[in-house]
Amino acid sequence: MRAIYVIALLIFSHLALSTAAIADDEDDFNKAIDRQYESNRDQLRSMMMNAERVLDEEVKKKVAKGVIAQPTPEKRSQALEFAKTFNYNKAINQMRCAYEMRKYRPLEGTELEKEFQSCTNRLQGEMIKYSKLSDYASSFDPKKMMACEIKARDFEMERRFPPFEFLKTRDGPPAFNFKVLNDCLISSL
Repeated sequence: MRAIYVIALLIFSHLALSTAAIADDEDDFNKAIDRQYESNRDQLRSMMMNAERVLDEEVKKKVAKGVIAQPTPEKRSQALEFAKTFNYNKAINQMRCAYEMRKYRPLEGTELEKEFQSCTNRLQGEMIKYSKLSDYASSFDPKKMMACEIKARDFEMERRFPPFEFLKTRDGPPAFNFKVLNDCLISSL
């Protein structure tokens, strides 16, 4: 079920590059970052609506072909929570990359956009790697999995950029540093 959501979510483009990355003053930078995060609200809402629609269509096709059984409401709910967590972390990664762009301050225009794209591609790649690792969740010791998730939680980003109402889940969603999470999980094998 998660794989269907990941495929659906990867269809959508990256969120917009923030001009906050080149703000000189720390307060101006933080205000610009806040505005950028807020400006992503409509795009994220649209991504969630599209992800839910694509999931339902894919499930319907696979059920009709006999590839999978009709998912229970609980399974569908779990898949939606995964999608919310994925989209929230995608937005958080955009903010991480905006912060990272400050070190490229002399760059402007397409050079800055290339660095931003490289950053978002790298972080998106870690998210995809995690989604593939999570297919093998039963291979991981549950205590180790929880320890890795705690280690990888980015509480500062969660505080700084709380999820929009339509992205909230039962317990978050959490903001993860997926590289830390992946490395921790793989080291437990």
